[in-house]
Amino acid sequence: MKDKENKILIYDDSCTERTIAIIEKSYYRDLKIAEIAEVLL
Repeated sequence: MKDKENKILIYDDSCTERTIAIIEKSYYRDLKIAEIAEVLL
């Protein structure tokens, strides 16, 4: 369960369980999730 706390799961717009990207909070701690999502989508 600790992996979920350390990583951010971003799903596609269909809200399926398929993961587009697993982003480590420690690396993107200065970025907003919304900004990351815009880059991926």
